Amino acid sequence: MALGLLVGRFGGFIRERHDAPVVAPPSAPQAPMPETLQHAREVCAHHVIPLMLLSRVDGDSAPAEQKAIVAHCMGLLKRSGAKAGPAEQAALVEYVASMQPTLLQLEPALKQVEHEGQDAVFRLIAAAIQVLEADGKRDPAEVKFLDLLSEDLAKLQH
Repeated sequence: MALGLLVGRFGGFIRERHDAPVVAPPSAPQAPMPETLQHAREVCAHHVIPLMLLSRVDGDSAPAEQKAIVAHCMGLLKRSGAKAGPAEQAALVEYVASMQPTLLQLEPALKQVEHEGQDAVFRLIAAAIQVLEADGKRDPAEVKFLDLLSEDLAKLQH
């Protein structure tokens, strides 16, 4: 299986489970990335979009889910050599809590992750599993699907 197909299946999974409108409602404009995180935009913004969409599939983003997303982003920042201290973490917490991405942002974000390669896709899928499990509500269909994606990715790496 090609990496592009794997990413496409993950995106389809998010789209199928998402009940939100394709565009953000006028009352909820997209919050800009905080000034303290502008240097991190290239590193993690495209990971936050699918993870937040996944987090909001049930209509709510639980604090535990947001914490998993922030932890993933902090790991990305550290691996890239970008600044990843307490100030960045605090700004990420605030940004993630207020973020309401749209389905229109999903495809470009996933394409960017795909271009980063297999390791980035694997990290994103691992983070997605953590997001799904973070609030303690385990939907067996969701976990099974993401486990299958992880297995497919592992096959690609061999």
